[in-house]
Amino acid sequence: MSMDTKSTGYLLAAPLAGLALLALTGCASFAGLGAIVGDGAREQHYAEYRDTPYWSDQFETSPPAFVPEDATGIRIRYADDAKAMRYDAAEETVAEGCEPTAIEGRPSVGGAWWPELSPAEGLRCGDWTSFRIGGTTYAWTEGAAHSEALD
Repeated sequence: MSMDTKSTGYLLAAPLAGLALLALTGCASFAGLGAIVGDGAREQHYAEYRDTPYWSDQFETSPPAFVPEDATGIRIRYADDAKAMRYDAAEETVAEGCEPTAIEGRPSVGGAWWPELSPAEGLRCGDWTSFRIGGTTYAWTEGAAHSEALD
């Protein structure tokens, strides 16, 4: 059975058209998956708060309440229930329910962007522990285990 050149052209064009469509829309479609980094964690980067359409994949419903809408330079690193993030903002936002806490330890999924030293005091907002250095806020949670350890 032989195929004519026209049929062969259609068979080749269809997959190429699919790849072109992925190239044009794929970045947005797969942004929520995050890049897998060396230790098996995933990491995402967003220029601005409004660029975070897939946060619900990592934070269950929406960004934590303490993240202000003017946040920029957002980095999120996560694996299982553990999450670490950093963002820049003009002012620290203290959300309702956040309380001062001692900073102990480091996140299990902290990236190369996580500071070597952290201040002794920060905030506890639900399952999250956060602190600010200059105009950058760093926050992490290990999920329910983190919350129970802080109690």
